Amino acid sequence: MSETVNWSISAQVKSGPSQSAAAALNIDAYDKIEAEVAPGGTTTVAVVPAGSTVRFLFIKASAYNTLTYDVTGGETGIVLDAAQLFNGAGAVALLDAVPGSLVFHHNNVAGAATTVEILAGRDATT
Repeated sequence: MSETVNWSISAQVKSGPSQSAAAALNIDAYDKIEAEVAPGGTTTVAVVPAGSTVRFLFIKASAYNTLTYDVTGGETGIVLDAAQLFNGAGAVALLDAVPGSLVFHHNNVAGAATTVEILAGRDATT
């Protein structure tokens, strides 16, 4: 049984042009995760089971400019300075590895914990 992710994105320059896109993406399964990263701490989040093909990844946080994250086996030190959407296999491939786990680092030792929300869509079969 498949699931459908409906996505949309738009951007508009003040008093200037705008662009938008929207579509539906069929996936086999999805994972919705919420994790807390303590000030100065590190939190590892298992995003999808091993062997999965990630086709959609949306990451957002309760605060920005305090977090970086690493993709296990791939990119390191990605700054989470805004919500990030990786839509389609090509966009997910920019992470250099299947994001089985993401390791979040809170780079501010003072202040409050940051909540990270992740929505991942994947193919369950290979």
